[in-house]
Amino acid sequence: MKNLKSLFGAAALLLTTLGTSLSANAVLITQEGRINGENIFNLAIDLDEDALDSAIANDPFFDPTMADNLFNPELLTLQSVKFFGVSVDLDNVEQFDAEFNALDLTQGFDFLTLDFFSDDLMAGLYFEFDRAFPEFNFATIDFADGELLTIDGSVADFSVVPEPAAYGIFALAMGLLMVRRQRN
Repeated sequence: MKNLKSLFGAAALLLTTLGTSLSANAVLITQEGRINGENIFNLAIDLDEDALDSAIANDPFFDPTMADNLFNPELLTLQSVKFFGVSVDLDNVEQFDAEFNALDLTQGFDFLTLDFFSDDLMAGLYFEFDRAFPEFNFATIDFADGELLTIDGSVADFSVVPEPAAYGIFALAMGLLMVRRQRN
């Protein structure tokens, strides 16, 4: 019983330390764009929690369930873009507009407009996604030879993987350690 209490004490201390270090940093959101099940692009985005807190405290019209980087450009910073697995130079990103629920990052974007060109692939992507109006969603891939491939975006689906999922992995590891200790 004494070992179990010390295990819980160590876990609580580690969890508190982990929570403090994660809250001091910006949240990294990884967004994967898939069309018809095919991974088209990946985005890594920093959500600045200080800018979010400032917008909530100072802007009476700011709604954190409809946070965006159009009116609040300091909220989101695009860190990296991959197009069919190939990194895109951020200088080649013409447009990145997003709206999301800052209170629940697991929902992904409610609105996303993305326009960029990949020098390595010699192709570009213009993508519009609006969760509220899926019939107007589309993607256009522009190839260097002038060929355009337009895909009806109503078949597009997103999955989002926020970095703070480390808590879930940590909890699972602690649970497995407890089960192992119980059996011994």
